[in-house]
Amino acid sequence: MPGGGGGGGGGGGDGGSSANGKLLTLACDSCRRRKVKCDAQTPECGSCRSSKIPCKYELPRKKRGPKPRGRDRDRGGDRDSSANRSGSGRDSADADQFEFTPTAAAPYPSSSARSMSDSIDIDTPSPHAADGRTTHVAVVAHPPLLTTPPTTTTTTTTTTGSTTVAVFHSGPPLPSSHQADHRHHLFQQRPAAPPPPQAHAHVHALGDSPWITPSTSASASAKGRLPSHGDLTVPCFDSRPLSPLEIQETLVAGVERFGASVEYIACRAVEGYIERLFGIVPIFHVGNLRASVSLLIHPFSSSAVESPAATTNSSSSQYGGPSSSAHSHASPWEELRTFTLLTSLCASQCIMSSIVPPGCDEAAISRCFLSASRAMLAHFEDRDISHPNSSSLIIRVFQSITFHCIGKTRMSMHLLNSAYSMTLAMRLYDESSLQGVDPIEAQIRRNCFWTLFASDKSASILNNMPSAIQELCLDRPITLAFEGPDEPNLLDGSSHPTTKPFERQLLAGFYMCNQMWAAGSDILIDMRILGRMYTKAFPGAADAPMHPHHPLDAPSSSVMRSYMAFCGMLDALPSWLRDPDSHTVADPDDMDGSVSAAATEYQRRGFWVQRANLLVTFHCLRLVILRRAAQLGLCHLLGFTNDESMLSLHRTEIASDMVAAATSVPFDALHTNSEPCVEKLRQAGMDLLEIAHKSSEAIAARARAILDDLLDVISKLNSRVSDELGGDLMN
Repeated sequence: MPGGGGGGGGGGGDGGSSANGKLLTLACDSCRRRKVKCDAQTPECGSCRSSKIPCKYELPRKKRGPKPRGRDRDRGGDRDSSANRSGSGRDSADADQFEFTPTAAAPYPSSSARSMSDSIDIDTPSPHAADGRTTHVAVVAHPPLLTTPPTTTTTTTTTTGSTTVAVFHSGPPLPSSHQADHRHHLFQQRPAAPPPPQAHAHVHALGDSPWITPSTSASASAKGRLPSHGDLTVPCFDSRPLSPLEIQETLVAGVERFGASVEYIACRAVEGYIERLFGIVPIFHVGNLRASVSLLIHPFSSSAVESPAATTNSSSSQYGGPSSSAHSHASPWEELRTFTLLTSLCASQCIMSSIVPPGCDEAAISRCFLSASRAMLAHFEDRDISHPNSSSLIIRVFQSITFHCIGKTRMSMHLLNSAYSMTLAMRLYDESSLQGVDPIEAQIRRNCFWTLFASDKSASILNNMPSAIQELCLDRPITLAFEGPDEPNLLDGSSHPTTKPFERQLLAGFYMCNQMWAAGSDILIDMRILGRMYTKAFPGAADAPMHPHHPLDAPSSSVMRSYMAFCGMLDALPSWLRDPDSHTVADPDDMDGSVSAAATEYQRRGFWVQRANLLVTFHCLRLVILRRAAQLGLCHLLGFTNDESMLSLHRTEIASDMVAAATSVPFDALHTNSEPCVEKLRQAGMDLLEIAHKSSEAIAARARAILDDLLDVISKLNSRVSDELGGDLMN
């Protein structure tokens, strides 16, 4: 090869001698930019070391000036002949040592590789070569991806000493029948040294991608600066994501590594959802959910694995969730959708409930399921957006819940915004959108809309996020009813703990909570509009609302009536929510009463979870409404004065009611409500902290005492969002 003659030892990485005695070195990026001499020492050159700047080799190398055609042909011929001479005896022996085949869905190099416009010719000595010979590497970059496919590239690989040498040659496009084989040979390489052992281990941590093949990780770890050591390898143009089967196998292996099984955790997650969360988010058909657990461990059908995104979706899933048969769906990619839905549920339940075996890391197992759910969603996300059903919404809701529980609030809001967009695209706010839909799917879509509606109002009221489902911005009012005309059973009504009356009782509490959010949101919106109208009608008039013949008296009276109706909502609680311990289940066929006692205890836990949610939500909305009224100068509409001391007193009273409500319910019921409950309690904490610093000593002392009790409750709930906020404040 040119420049590969004898010479001195060249044991360092800073240079070597060519045949004509000329020292060959590679200047680092910083020296090239500053146009100073570089000694190319490792791990950093002398110039960078003295200047205390990073020494990197990342910029592409180019030769200046025109290249003589005659010399290029001679050098190309020498390269070909040299490659044939040195690689003839080793290709067959080394061809299978290391291999990376990109996914068929991405046959061309990535944009980072296509951005290089010229070939890169590098003359550098191999520091690990026994004879110190210089290695010549020629990399031909692909043109940008335009309307026509780029020209294909053939490669001849040879090895000098312990250094891999790759020579690429451009040529005409290959026939489509040979492209797969061509890509296979294009990415063959012989590394100088085996990749480190940790490159082959699957990483089961959120933020790192465990869904990349080991060969991809090893190749990706080599990119960055041009290597000055003996590990020259073919660049990794594409990172191949795992196939659906590989995601399934990786999930099983990852969970088993923690001493648990996927099927065990999935069954516990389903039962935990029924017992604790169904009353808050009744968006699953439990029978179909149980029947689909086997899909987490049994192989997918061949059609789902081969082309999940290419399958035409002739009809949405009939049940808005997992089908009654885990392997017979409306389209093959429904299996992947069901897998994604189940893993998202398992991820949320692992982090929210104690369903993992004792001694296992629940956070790590939750991340395994969440990563599997996210990776599988990527396989069909485009089609899922084009053909959404209730499962599309449920997947994003439970992925968002998991991110919220682990403190990743931005990712949680991103997924919720995606679900809001789907909800509006499906026009679920319109009752007519459910006409002709299967009754079970229609009921789940109805419950999904009201779940997302309450979530949107919570984010808007508590976190000052823009409201996505805003009736004023829709083309028509929200006509979707809370209760459907049919109301098919979503729970398994045949089993005793989840009888049909029990489901109707849970749904009554679910509808009441949604009505509470809708009423509170309407009051806040009306006050904002009224305050804007006051400001426009009487600019600068602070006492304008108290005018005896004010033109806005009618809308003011409407706000007052709405607030009085809101304050009486808890008076309408049914008996099983007013006192869950008074609820009993009677069964005439139960002779000894053991079955009825177990069913009674089971149902009481569900009612306590709903009561905790209703009480904390009610007092939180009272507090926020009073705070907004004070900001707008409309406290008189709520029956209060605008005196700051009196407002502080009323806010302290409401915060005290919230703490009393939180401590009056079983702690397990409070803990089941998870991060949304902590967010509501945190609203009271902010008000108490403000009052403790700004009010009179008497009110401030009481606020501090209530704040201590509130912080004790929040600390027991072990909020990860609070930990994240605390870390941000410390930083």
